[in-house]
Amino acid sequence: ARYAEPEWRARGEAWAETIHRRFLQHGAFDEYNSPTYYGPDLFALGFWRRYAPAARLARLAVEMEAALWRDVARLYHAGLRNLCGPYARSYGMDMTRYVAILGQAIWIAVGRAAAPHPDPAGPLEHPNDFMYPPALAAVGVRVPDDALPALTAFPGAHTVDCLVGSTPIHRATAWLGEACMIGAAETSGDRSAGRQYHPVTMHWRLPAGGVGWMRLIAGGAVRARAAEAEVRIALTGDAAFELHAPGATAADVDRGAWRLPGLDVRVEARGEGFSAADGDTLILRYPAAGTLRLSVAAR
Repeated sequence: ARYAEPEWRARGEAWAETIHRRFLQHGAFDEYNSPTYYGPDLFALGFWRRYAPAARLARLAVEMEAALWRDVARLYHAGLRNLCGPYARSYGMDMTRYVAILGQAIWIAVGRAAAPHPDPAGPLEHPNDFMYPPALAAVGVRVPDDALPALTAFPGAHTVDCLVGSTPIHRATAWLGEACMIGAAETSGDRSAGRQYHPVTMHWRLPAGGVGWMRLIAGGAVRARAAEAEVRIALTGDAAFELHAPGATAADVDRGAWRLPGLDVRVEARGEGFSAADGDTLILRYPAAGTLRLSVAAR
């Protein structure tokens, strides 16, 4: 529009229509449930909403922006100040310790005191993304009235079950309880768990404050379902879990039970092997497990 190039504008509007059509299939973007990349999604939609030269393009942005916030609201735990998994892409597991752009959008929406964001005066994990608030402020953060309360107060225990796409996550399920939450995914198997991709996750409240967490870091193709206080996992490779549970050591876990600060986990697994390694986090391995069932009880 600025350079009076109708072909550029037509191509841009066609691209926007394609994005909207794909979003409507499942109400999700490809990088589903990303604490970092939901930030650029919200900025892009805000940019469309505010600056689009075509009224229809602005309407599509408003529609997708509201739908994205409603999905965030059902997976966000205001008490634990984290987004429940599974994560198609995430740079960390605790939004109160690393800079996630979604946390900045929530900060703008509800204020710093309630936001899932580390103290800017202290050490920051993934600090480069602390540059992003001016971009979000420039286009504005608009949370629908029906989604806003979930960003400040946990609405009570509930489950989530939704189809979200074709790759890497087909179906996402989650259970959010008062002091613990679990996320799980049925996956395409074309990406390995670990690094930024976390198809099975768990968060819980630590007795001394803060959040403990667990994520699956191996397993091949994963078919996992979360339900009340449990997750069932079927996988094609060895299972390996990483746990952040300050104070816990390898002596606190065995093949059938994890005795963690604030949480007890009972494990039912096929196969016989098991190993536990200490470090900054605990690494627990179940070779050739095939299937596992993890049941949790907060304490």
